Amino acid sequence: MSLSVVSLDSIPPTPWKNGGGTARDLLMWPPEANWSVRISVAEIMRDGPFSDYTGFDRWFAVLQGTGVTLQLGADRWEQRLGAPPLRFDGALAPMCWLLDGATSDLNLLVRRDAGRGSMAIAHADHDWVSPVAWRALFTTHALDLQVDGGAVTHVAGAALVWSAQAAQQHWRIASPLPADVRAYWIAFQPHEAQPR
Repeated sequence: MSLSVVSLDSIPPTPWKNGGGTARDLLMWPPEANWSVRISVAEIMRDGPFSDYTGFDRWFAVLQGTGVTLQLGADRWEQRLGAPPLRFDGALAPMCWLLDGATSDLNLLVRRDAGRGSMAIAHADHDWVSPVAWRALFTTHALDLQVDGGAVTHVAGAALVWSAQAAQQHWRIASPLPADVRAYWIAFQPHEAQPR
């Protein structure tokens, strides 16, 4: 078993070019200019547009704060705290309006020509099993992660736990999750590795 842990507190925030917030890049994989997966946490301080990510699929989940309204093409979508992650085309570069003050948000970007991604709310009451080798867990608070019923990895505080060798493994959150904890399963399936 090979798990990597990236603490949110170890990543300095980078101001957005438009001055509307900051971002902390937890992971860009592979670690090169032409990355396929990017996971970040953003602090949105004021209303403004998102960046254009043409060619990428994007997932967005509210970690703290009430939430936001996003202009997705002709539609407006409210994304609130506790809601499942919202997936949309990165080319839409939506306008964002804060519902009630600043928010903290989890973002997943996946290059569409590189593979397929997913992000879903993680619960502590069942195993997460997948044929996908590249898998991750993001949590806002400390928790225990158990893999294949073996040793438990304690994750202290807000962090991303990930592995590129997790195919068919049973991942389970082995500690109770208080109501204010936000945790998400994340996966990436490269096109060339898809079963035929």
